[in-house]
Amino acid sequence: RGSAAIAVARTNRYGDFQLFHDTPLAGSYAVTFKKDGYADVTRDVEIVAGEIPPFVEFVMPGARSLTGTVVARSTGAPIAGAQLRASAGGRDASTTSADDGTFTFGQLQPGPGSVTTEADGYAKRTDRFPPADDDGVMRIEMDPERIVRLTTVNAVGAPVAGADIVCSDLKNVHRRITTDETGSGVLRGLPRELTKLLARVAHPDYVSDEASWRGLEFPTDVYDTDHEFVLSFAGSVVGTITDRNTKRPLQGVRVTVGAERLANPPRDWTGFDGAYTITGVRPGHTVVATYLNGYAPQIGRTTVEPNHEARLDFEIHASKDAAGVVVDGDDKPIAGALVVATVWRGYALLGAQALTGDDGRFVLTSIPDDEFTVSIESAAYEPLTDQRITPGKTDHRFQLSPRLAATRRGASLKIGDPFPSLNMVTLDGKPLKTADLKGKTVLIDFWATWCGPCIIEIPNIVKVQKAFGDRKDFAIISVSLDFDADEKKLRKFIADNKMTWTHVFGKTGRAQETADECGVEGIPQTFLIAPDGTLKAVNLMGPSLKTDIQRVLDTPSTNE
Repeated sequence: RGSAAIAVARTNRYGDFQLFHDTPLAGSYAVTFKKDGYADVTRDVEIVAGEIPPFVEFVMPGARSLTGTVVARSTGAPIAGAQLRASAGGRDASTTSADDGTFTFGQLQPGPGSVTTEADGYAKRTDRFPPADDDGVMRIEMDPERIVRLTTVNAVGAPVAGADIVCSDLKNVHRRITTDETGSGVLRGLPRELTKLLARVAHPDYVSDEASWRGLEFPTDVYDTDHEFVLSFAGSVVGTITDRNTKRPLQGVRVTVGAERLANPPRDWTGFDGAYTITGVRPGHTVVATYLNGYAPQIGRTTVEPNHEARLDFEIHASKDAAGVVVDGDDKPIAGALVVATVWRGYALLGAQALTGDDGRFVLTSIPDDEFTVSIESAAYEPLTDQRITPGKTDHRFQLSPRLAATRRGASLKIGDPFPSLNMVTLDGKPLKTADLKGKTVLIDFWATWCGPCIIEIPNIVKVQKAFGDRKDFAIISVSLDFDADEKKLRKFIADNKMTWTHVFGKTGRAQETADECGVEGIPQTFLIAPDGTLKAVNLMGPSLKTDIQRVLDTPSTNE
């Protein structure tokens, strides 16, 4: 300590390091760590001759500090007791504003970051760090909050405690609350300009919102509102699952309720005794399916009544595999093709899938005894759908065709290029040609209901439609890349989210062909077509979408 360095090293990409010296060392030493943007750290180590070198592990504190003041925007008065959380470099730090509204963070990690501020009576907000070279004081101006009071009751009006409510505007606001013994919960700190939230409600004894959102609408001049959710009584399905041959109970069998694969369906796993109990099941006729690695999935049907148990036992047995090969037009194997189960006995329930190897071969395991269909996809080829798989058969053969040359043309489109001439059919069955839209500014949006980032963009497009939807010189076309089997779900989603513009979907609408012709390789993706039929912009998204399109619409056409 206090002398010149006797060994120097740099950490690798994982933060690991090793220090070497020409001669063996023994005794007490100091190890100092230095890096731009971080505070210097020194650690004492004891080296014992003949023993494993000491291991040093710690987190380097950042060298950045941040100061500021929290005030009310309307009056400029300081806000005391505000809770602030700074997030940077994957690490958080917290503090509270003083009586004069001031706050200080020290030892923040270098790089971009944000400060999230919450204060009683004010809307929660998040602000980005000022530039690192800006020595100014951060000023956080708080606006009054919107308060949303939620109540859950059952069909006879009794409060429902313990209901889990998730609320989101699919963009900036994401909150979760659990109702108390009176069935009540409160969302505070919401921005007053918020006019709509979507909510999902879940409770083990009631029918939960597995795949749909409930809408909450807020008045623009009232900022403390009450909203009630009426929950429907649910039933349950119970049973035992055993091995057909040995009659022994099977542990770890996943049992799900519903006729399609959902992100979070009513489900349970069997215990040591092979028993399962699924609560929160919607009353009526329902489908129950079993899944266990190495066993053939089974389907059962039962009728569920409110507040009652329906019993459904299963005997399951080992499954047969199915295998095959995926090739191109020259019979050469295609590696990395994805084979995904789609429909079985009329239901979209199976989760079986496989990737082809270098030899183009695939093996599907834990599959049913009877036929089902699959889709086969590979990046450079047209997808195959509705292909039959026979369990036990190992010589399936699927041939993929190269994607259309238009895909490559679309992928190389540049701003100012003529946009491909597209022929589509709308979800309402009407022919739609981009050539017929000449003279209009057209926003084409490629998306799907299974795409999270796409869903986040929807409120931005809704704002554009509200602002410009009545103009004769503007149009929006959304092209959904959902699977054909999801049309009912898609139509409901469009209606629920008030997507009141033109939609294209499925084989009939030529959705995938349209995406190929535009060179779409990932979603969400948008194209803005100018009135003269040329490409004006690509991937306009986010909160600025309305402003960006307003700017384009306000720009005089060069043809005038």
